[in-house]
Amino acid sequence: FHTARGLRGDLSSPLSVKHLAMIDKLTALHSLGLSGVPPASALDYDPEEFGLPIKGSDIANMRLLSKLSALYIKDVPMIQPLLSSMPQHSNIKELTLVELDITDRDLKLLETSKGLQTLRIFRCPKLTKEAALTLCQIKGLKHFYTDEIWPLSTQNIFKGHKIDFNYEHYDFGREALFGPRRGPFKQDSLEF
Repeated sequence: FHTARGLRGDLSSPLSVKHLAMIDKLTALHSLGLSGVPPASALDYDPEEFGLPIKGSDIANMRLLSKLSALYIKDVPMIQPLLSSMPQHSNIKELTLVELDITDRDLKLLETSKGLQTLRIFRCPKLTKEAALTLCQIKGLKHFYTDEIWPLSTQNIFKGHKIDFNYEHYDFGREALFGPRRGPFKQDSLEF
């Protein structure tokens, strides 16, 4: 994936299970972004050519997780086994979850994650503001970012637990990374 979010969100290349085996050998990595096959394009992939699309359990079985400090997951189905494994990886300080089919209940799997300090959740439409109480149970959590506008009363729940709540529009994070755009710009351009 491309960490520099631009005008149309981030750029990513879907991975298969065979790709994970190769990535798992890169033991010097400190951060890793993994993208599954977007649901809308899943029918376009030939498993014989591409390999089997990744699932949460495939990522959970990676030995590399014990070496990472940051993990970014996008468009990966059945993510619950990975969320369940997070408490075993106190080395992971930052977790970003994008375009996942997760619910408030799924976030309970992160409650005993002791190392997690920063959590970003974007484009996960089944999550509600009711997840705030669950998120506040994550012991080491200091920063939470979301693209959902939660009421002030919900945001205050985070303040009471000394967690920095941040709204961040997912598609327009480019300026935070690179500063204001200079020069001409085309509305339909993918360029930064």
